[in-house]
Amino acid sequence: MGIIGLLFNKFMDNRSYKTGKGIAGAMFMSSLAMKEHYKESAPSYAWIAGKALETRPKWKRIDEVTFEHEPSETQIEISDKQSIKDVIHMIVEVEIEYIFSSLPYGRIEELLNLSNKAVNDYFKKQN
Repeated sequence: MGIIGLLFNKFMDNRSYKTGKGIAGAMFMSSLAMKEHYKESAPSYAWIAGKALETRPKWKRIDEVTFEHEPSETQIEISDKQSIKDVIHMIVEVEIEYIFSSLPYGRIEELLNLSNKAVNDYFKKQN
């Protein structure tokens, strides 16, 4: 692999990490706002995560627990047993797979791992 290929891979690694970190930050802040707004009526953290996901671009609610990423038509279900962090990991996986869908599967897996690491790093800083 030449220098251009190495630079391109480094760029994709950075983009994947920053995307994961950005999704984590945006969803966490949105969930905090939803938690405050619905503090009297929120039944669970998963419910709050669903409300926060409704504010995310390119996502729509299908029913009470099912959401769809419109560009990829991928659906996820949020259960009451999931935390905000669990939901963020699901969102990252759907969005990263969509962003890098033209790459080989092995490379997508590497980028998913970087994005999920970014989410975990974000939450470590919050504690």
